[in-house]
This record gives sequence, structure tokens and C-alpha cells, in this order.
Amino acid sequence: MEIKKTMAVYFSPTTHTRQLTLAVAKGVASVFGTQIHFKNWARPRMREQDAVFDRETLAVVGMPTYAGRLPNLIAPSISEHLKGNKTPAIALVTYGSRAYENSLAELVARLSKNGFIVVAAAAIPCAHSFADIGEGRPTRQDIVDAAVFGQKTGLNLAQVEYENQLKPVAVPGDPEAPYYTPLKPDGTPARFLKAKPVVDTVRCNGCGVCVRLCPMGSIAVNPLSGKAEIHGVCIKCQACLRGCLPVALAFKDPDFLAHKQMLESHYKAHQDAAYFPFVI
Repeated sequence: MEIKKTMAVYFSPTTHTRQLTLAVAKGVASVFGTQIHFKNWARPRMREQDAVFDRETLAVVGMPTYAGRLPNLIAPSISEHLKGNKTPAIALVTYGSRAYENSLAELVARLSKNGFIVVAAAAIPCAHSFADIGEGRPTRQDIVDAAVFGQKTGLNLAQVEYENQLKPVAVPGDPEAPYYTPLKPDGTPARFLKAKPVVDTVRCNGCGVCVRLCPMGSIAVNPLSGKAEIHGVCIKCQACLRGCLPVALAFKDPDFLAHKQMLESHYKAHQDAAYFPFVI
């Protein structure tokens, strides 16, 4: 089978999904000698642009796991704007060293409904976005393993003569399952859906880095005060916190902090239990 273009599409507020998606794409491209093109869904306007791929393109689509599913405000963009025409694809999800649960099944299902033939899939543990578990992931070896995975998938595709010989991958999980319910240390639900970072107006210097990093476009610098303000929805991706050099942003919601504590107490000792669990 001839592949003339390798396309990497990813949503990656903390860069981990980006690193691994590109690594897989590089592995595929090394087999077919193609250039890597990419679509970074970092901003709302980027996710609103249609992307239509033909059958001579291989798409590597990477998404993070949020509460056991794809991010609920990002996933619809896959269904609405990512279109294939019997296009071979690799589905990749990252997860914060807790569990990917149903996110991979959801990604495969959404791509399959939109004209892609998902020929390989992977779920890869990374550092959690806000809890101190899985620190240091992905490691250099994770990146190498991702590239090898892409290369092996490319070699398998190269042996396929006709597109009707492509076999869709089967993955575990239920794409329609409910989201994981965050818990507190005592086992009761932690409810922080509307939680947002709090701006320390003393530390904030109005640099606007958080404005550029917010994938929802929910932060602006008030022209009168010169300080950052959060007006829109927050998906707790931590992009603004990680990019804020003055350390002027922090989550103070009690339920959010309680869930963070639960994750660290229950999963920190087991962060390496599932190492790069590919599903091919």
C-alpha cells in the first residue's frame, strides 16, 4: 500500500500527547519516506477548521484522556471536522498514569465513523496533568518505543496491496461509557466541574502567556488592571499554570485539591505498573 503523506493531529495542552504523536508519525514516515504534516488543535479556531484526508494519507491522531474518556469539549471536533476517505489511521491516547479506561475505544469509534480505517492503536501512560503521579513520563525510552511502534505499523501497511485488505483494530472499552467520577480520599465524589484557577493579582504581571496557552480561549488580560482574568470554561488542562513564570495561577477549589490528594495517595506507588500498553 502506498502512503504519500503522514499527518499528525493532536490536542496536547501539556505537550506529552504531542511528543508521542509525532514520535509515532516519525516512525511511519521512516518507512514510506514521507514528510510529516501536522495539525495542532491548541486553540478553538484550529479545531474549527475542516481536515479531509484521502486514502494515500496515514493519519496519526493523538488525544489525552480526561476522566476515562476523551475531553468532552474537544472530542466533538473529531466528529465534526476530521474526515477520512478510507484513510488508514493510528489512534493514540495518553493518560495520567491512572487508567485510560474508555478513551481509546471512543477515539477509535469516532474516527471509524468518519471514514478512517483505524489499523493500529496505543494507550500510553504519561505524567498526570495536575497530580504528582507518573512523573518523568514520557521518558526517552517511551519516545523511542512510540517511534518503533509507528515503524512496525508502517511496515505492516507496506505489505498490504489493496485497501480492502486493511483490518480495523479491536480495542478494549466502551465508547459510550460514562465519565469516571473523581473521588476524594474518603471515597465520596469530588465535584469541581466549574473550578477555575485563581489569579494572584500581586504576582501577575499581565504578560499574556496564559492567554496564548489556554486551549479554550477563556483567559484575557484586563486592559485597565493589566492582570489576567478567567472568564470562560476551564477544562483543568493546566496549560496556563505550567506556562506562568510568575506563578500567579493556582487551583484552590477544595474538591479539586481533595481529588488531587486521592490520586497521589492511591496511584503514586503504582505509576509504572502499566508500561506502554500497546493495542495493535
